[in-house]
Amino acid sequence: MCHRRSQRRETNWSPFRFSIAGSSHSSMRGSLQSYHCAPPPKCSDTNLVTVPCNGLNDYIRDCGVICPSGIRLLGRGGCTDWQVDSNYQISSISFGRGLGFEDQTCASAMVSVNWILQSASSVIDYQPTACCAKECGDEVAEVTRQLEAHEAEHRTNCEAAVAEANRVWAARRITACGSDRSSARKRLNLQFAAARQTTQESIAAECHREPAQPRKIDCAKCIPSKAGQKCVNGVCMEERCTQSSRCPQLVDCSQRGKLCHCTQSTEGDIRCAGRVVCSTATPCVTSDGCERFMGPGWFCEYPGTGCCGCATLPNGVTTCGDTGVCVPPC
Repeated sequence: MCHRRSQRRETNWSPFRFSIAGSSHSSMRGSLQSYHCAPPPKCSDTNLVTVPCNGLNDYIRDCGVICPSGIRLLGRGGCTDWQVDSNYQISSISFGRGLGFEDQTCASAMVSVNWILQSASSVIDYQPTACCAKECGDEVAEVTRQLEAHEAEHRTNCEAAVAEANRVWAARRITACGSDRSSARKRLNLQFAAARQTTQESIAAECHREPAQPRKIDCAKCIPSKAGQKCVNGVCMEERCTQSSRCPQLVDCSQRGKLCHCTQSTEGDIRCAGRVVCSTATPCVTSDGCERFMGPGWFCEYPGTGCCGCATLPNGVTTCGDTGVCVPPC
């Protein structure tokens, strides 16, 4: 803080400081048609959340998100803390008679205000355990992206409001009149304070202005796995294949009343597979390759197993050793 007497000695020239602060927030919710109540969740010491998706609403309600300031904001999945500090300077006040009001004394000064914004955001880090981990992870990642975009827009709104305030207050003349110099100076200070207050309220309103909320998480994609279940083509299903079936024996392993066969994949698990024509089958080494070239759900049957067994394909490749065949999902 520095002080200096003006040459006219009517006022001090000095920088002053004041600040405003607040928090803005967004929601994160889960949506499941069949919702089951659960005991109140234990709040995490961090923003890492691992509760099942059908308990996410309860967690957000009871525990919320931890803001960058360390304050826990209940009922919200995201939080933006912001604070605006300001320094201002008042030039020497000049006095004169009011235009058209010669019986009054008017005080006039050039003022400048520098508004300084600090802002930071946090969102919950939701990591549920799901039967279909990839599908659930993709769903959570998309909603989290929308949540982060919501908080980023809060910060953008604050930044734009502060930039506009700095433009308006770069060099602003304020004039007020009174019966004498003392009353004119007091009215000048009051007018300056009122104008600053208006700007503070405008900045706060912009920082609090609500952007579009993120959509709800589709909890049908984040169902926890249970014993005897596995993910098939993005759907959590009861495991029907516990051991490989002898070809040409067919079993109902598809859960759709379709007879197929159980066979081991090159990754080691046993899956429900449709039939292929061995003479035209596509050779493979990994299931990823089958999905990439043949389509979703296709996998690589372990070499020498299944209905094709050890066969020589038209291209001369033998389906034994390190090479299997691509088989479709049932």
